[in-house]
Amino acid sequence: YNIFALACHGNNDLKWISILVLLLAGCSTTPVTPSAALTAPDNRVLAYQHSTVKSGGYIIVVRDSGFVGKACLNAIYIDGKLSVRLAVEEKARFTVEAGNVTITAGNDPYGNGMCQVHQGDAVTQTFILGKGETGSFRLSIDSGSWFFVTCGGSDQGQPT
Repeated sequence: YNIFALACHGNNDLKWISILVLLLAGCSTTPVTPSAALTAPDNRVLAYQHSTVKSGGYIIVVRDSGFVGKACLNAIYIDGKLSVRLAVEEKARFTVEAGNVTITAGNDPYGNGMCQVHQGDAVTQTFILGKGETGSFRLSIDSGSWFFVTCGGSDQGQPT
Protein backbone atom coordinates (compact mmCIF):
# COMPACT_ATOMS: atom_id res chain seq x y z
CA TYR A 1 0.00 0.00 0.00
CA ASN A 2 1.08 3.54 -0.71
CA ILE A 3 0.73 5.33 2.64
CA PHE A 4 0.49 8.74 0.96
CA ALA A 5 -2.24 7.59 -1.42
CA LEU A 6 -4.20 6.14 1.51
CA ALA A 7 -3.77 9.36 3.47
CA CYS A 8 -5.14 11.45 0.63
CA HIS A 9 -8.34 9.41 0.38
CA GLY A 10 -9.98 10.14 3.71
CA ASN A 11 -8.05 8.19 6.35
CA ASN A 12 -7.40 11.00 8.85
CA ASP A 13 -5.04 8.94 11.04
CA LEU A 14 -2.82 8.14 8.08
CA LYS A 15 -3.02 11.74 6.87
CA TRP A 16 -1.65 13.04 10.18
CA ILE A 17 1.01 10.31 10.35
CA SER A 18 2.12 11.21 6.82
CA ILE A 19 2.33 14.89 7.68
CA LEU A 20 4.29 14.12 10.84
CA VAL A 21 6.75 11.90 8.93
CA LEU A 22 7.30 14.63 6.34
CA LEU A 23 7.83 17.27 9.01
CA LEU A 24 10.29 15.17 10.98
CA ALA A 25 12.24 14.26 7.87
CA GLY A 26 12.60 17.95 7.07
CA CYS A 27 13.86 18.81 10.56
CA SER A 28 17.11 16.90 10.76
CA THR A 29 20.32 18.39 9.45
CA THR A 30 22.08 17.54 6.18
CA PRO A 31 25.81 16.80 5.82
CA VAL A 32 28.08 19.42 4.27
CA THR A 33 31.44 18.39 2.82
CA PRO A 34 34.52 20.22 4.11
CA SER A 35 35.17 21.58 0.61
CA ALA A 36 31.65 23.05 0.42
CA ALA A 37 31.62 24.52 3.94
CA LEU A 38 32.55 28.12 4.62
CA THR A 39 35.47 28.81 6.94
CA ALA A 40 34.29 30.23 10.27
CA PRO A 41 35.37 33.86 10.76
CA ASP A 42 38.56 34.41 12.76
CA ASN A 43 36.70 36.11 15.63
CA ARG A 44 34.83 32.83 16.35
CA VAL A 45 37.83 30.47 16.02
CA LEU A 46 39.26 30.65 19.52
CA ALA A 47 41.92 27.96 20.03
CA TYR A 48 44.39 25.50 18.52
CA GLN A 49 45.46 27.73 15.66
CA HIS A 50 49.19 26.86 15.78
CA SER A 51 50.74 26.57 12.33
CA THR A 52 52.24 23.16 13.14
CA VAL A 53 52.67 20.72 15.99
CA LYS A 54 55.63 18.40 15.38
CA SER A 55 54.02 15.39 17.03
CA GLY A 56 50.44 16.25 16.15
CA GLY A 57 47.84 16.39 13.47
CA TYR A 58 44.82 18.35 12.35
CA ILE A 59 41.13 18.30 13.12
CA ILE A 60 38.48 19.71 10.79
CA VAL A 61 34.97 20.16 12.20
CA VAL A 62 32.07 20.89 9.83
CA ARG A 63 28.57 21.83 10.98
CA ASP A 64 25.67 20.46 8.93
CA SER A 65 23.13 22.58 7.11
CA GLY A 66 19.46 22.48 7.99
CA PHE A 67 16.61 24.19 9.76
CA VAL A 68 17.20 22.83 13.28
CA GLY A 69 19.27 25.29 15.28
CA LYS A 70 19.94 27.50 12.26
CA ALA A 71 19.51 30.74 14.21
CA CYS A 72 22.06 29.72 16.86
CA LEU A 73 25.80 29.20 16.91
CA ASN A 74 27.08 25.90 18.30
CA ALA A 75 30.20 25.52 20.40
CA ILE A 76 32.96 23.01 19.83
CA TYR A 77 35.31 22.28 22.71
CA ILE A 78 38.56 20.39 22.10
CA ASP A 79 39.98 18.77 25.22
CA GLY A 80 37.69 20.98 27.32
CA LYS A 81 38.70 24.29 25.73
CA LEU A 82 36.16 26.37 23.79
CA SER A 83 37.67 26.23 20.30
CA VAL A 84 35.06 27.54 17.85
CA ARG A 85 31.52 28.88 17.65
CA LEU A 86 30.06 27.51 14.39
CA ALA A 87 27.06 28.61 12.32
CA VAL A 88 25.39 26.20 9.87
CA GLU A 89 27.54 25.15 6.90
CA GLU A 90 30.75 26.41 8.54
CA LYS A 91 34.01 24.62 9.28
CA ALA A 92 37.12 25.19 11.35
CA ARG A 93 40.57 23.58 11.29
CA PHE A 94 42.68 22.96 14.38
CA THR A 95 46.26 21.84 15.06
CA VAL A 96 46.43 19.44 18.01
CA GLU A 97 48.77 16.92 19.61
CA ALA A 98 48.41 13.33 18.44
CA GLY A 99 46.69 10.83 20.74
CA ASN A 100 43.30 10.91 22.42
CA VAL A 101 41.39 14.02 21.44
CA THR A 102 38.07 14.84 23.10
CA ILE A 103 35.53 16.83 21.09
CA THR A 104 32.45 18.23 22.81
CA ALA A 105 29.58 19.88 20.93
CA GLY A 106 26.87 21.98 22.51
CA ASN A 107 25.08 25.29 22.47
CA ASP A 108 27.07 28.50 22.25
CA PRO A 109 27.83 29.66 25.82
CA TYR A 110 27.27 33.25 24.64
CA GLY A 111 23.87 32.51 23.03
CA ASN A 112 20.75 34.43 24.05
CA GLY A 113 17.02 33.69 24.16
CA MET A 114 16.07 30.49 22.36
CA CYS A 115 19.75 29.71 21.86
CA GLN A 116 19.94 28.96 25.60
CA VAL A 117 17.42 26.09 25.30
CA HIS A 118 19.12 22.76 26.07
CA GLN A 119 22.08 24.69 27.53
CA GLY A 120 24.30 22.04 29.01
CA ASP A 121 22.94 19.26 26.77
CA ALA A 122 26.28 18.62 25.11
CA VAL A 123 27.74 15.47 23.56
CA THR A 124 31.33 14.36 23.95
CA GLN A 125 33.32 11.93 21.81
CA THR A 126 36.94 10.88 22.20
CA PHE A 127 38.96 10.02 19.10
CA ILE A 128 42.48 8.77 18.50
CA LEU A 129 44.44 11.03 16.16
CA GLY A 130 47.76 9.75 14.83
CA LYS A 131 50.83 11.86 14.13
CA GLY A 132 50.40 13.67 10.80
CA GLU A 133 46.76 12.61 10.42
CA THR A 134 43.79 14.83 9.68
CA GLY A 135 40.57 13.93 11.46
CA SER A 136 37.40 15.20 9.83
CA PHE A 137 34.31 15.44 12.02
CA ARG A 138 30.69 16.33 11.46
CA LEU A 139 28.46 18.25 13.88
CA SER A 140 24.84 17.31 13.28
CA ILE A 141 21.60 17.99 15.13
CA ASP A 142 18.51 15.79 15.03
CA SER A 143 14.87 16.88 15.06
CA GLY A 144 14.87 16.83 18.87
CA SER A 145 17.79 19.31 18.94
CA TRP A 146 20.26 16.68 20.19
CA PHE A 147 23.88 17.04 19.09
CA PHE A 148 26.00 14.36 17.41
CA VAL A 149 29.72 14.38 16.58
CA THR A 150 30.72 11.72 14.06
CA CYS A 151 33.70 10.93 11.87
CA GLY A 152 33.38 12.19 8.31
CA GLY A 153 35.56 12.52 5.24
CA SER A 154 38.74 10.64 4.45
CA ASP A 155 41.83 10.07 6.62
CA GLN A 156 39.68 10.43 9.71
CA GLY A 157 40.39 9.88 13.38
CA GLN A 158 38.95 6.75 14.94
CA PRO A 159 36.54 6.79 17.88
CA THR A 160 37.79 5.25 21.11
